[in-house]
Amino acid sequence: DEALRLQIEYYFSVSNLCKDVYLRTQCMDADGFVSLAHICSFKRVQALTDDPNDVRRALRASTKLDVVDHPKHPHLAKVRTNDQPERWTAPMVLPAMTSSDDDDLPLANANGRDADLAHNNDDNK
Repeated sequence: DEALRLQIEYYFSVSNLCKDVYLRTQCMDADGFVSLAHICSFKRVQALTDDPNDVRRALRASTKLDVVDHPKHPHLAKVRTNDQPERWTAPMVLPAMTSSDDDDLPLANANGRDADLAHNNDDNK
């Protein structure tokens, strides 16, 4: 249990989260949680156990992680660091620009130059 706990605590440590873009962008939800099922799929966790109940039991002793169990579906449990978890969540994606949003953008001519700038430069010749 201790080896499991230490391994998963490492995944959520500052030193790992600083460099583990995959965990932060592909696995974490908006609240910084990663599903227990996803954690159980990691190779180093699988090398220690193939039983999600072992992982949940090991994490009960952690003082560094928040573990939220789902009352009806234990396989939906999730885990996050308890040290400022919001700082590790992926940034919010801006909505795509709609066609009405580009009305204020300068026009470009065929060679890609700003049409207004090209017109001003033609006047100076």
